[in-house]
Amino acid sequence: PERSFQITAGYSSLGYGYDGENESFLRSLDIQLGYGVSQRVSLIARYQKAWFASEWAEGSGENFLYFGPEIQLKQDRISFFLPIGTKFSSGEDDDGYFEFTPTFNFSLPIGKKVFFNPAVELGFIFCEYCSEKPWLGIDLGLGVRPNERVTIFAEYDLVYSFEDFGEGHFYMINGGIAFRI
Repeated sequence: PERSFQITAGYSSLGYGYDGENESFLRSLDIQLGYGVSQRVSLIARYQKAWFASEWAEGSGENFLYFGPEIQLKQDRISFFLPIGTKFSSGEDDDGYFEFTPTFNFSLPIGKKVFFNPAVELGFIFCEYCSEKPWLGIDLGLGVRPNERVTIFAEYDLVYSFEDFGEGHFYMINGGIAFRI
């Protein structure tokens, strides 16, 4: 909504699945700030700190910063989000990392306070060592709104690389809480 702020905090675990086996290898914490500039448009900024599972306790890892508009195509039901991001590290080469991920988000009520939140995203990552092929994400989320200002959410995402399509998939398990001010 216009002239409203939203603060979201979340945790994610990224893994890889192949031939019936799964292995989690990346963890991340993020904070996202959103501001409704009009009834249909919000500007969103997100900071994410990601670690390989083996580095979790060491405090190292990568820093990511994303920014982009979210446009309501059908109020509170369908939106288009275009985050554009980069990564940065203290004292390390960031290999020119640049990412953008056009995303369609959907929100379907299951009751008065529970929502099914699927999404479809197409990711493009550019860097010195990255694949030139995009990836496809299919997200399945569930949100609970105990009141108009708080949403608690959980998501399961499947991510397929067009470079390795059919040879396994990435998955992400996310959870968090959002506060509308």
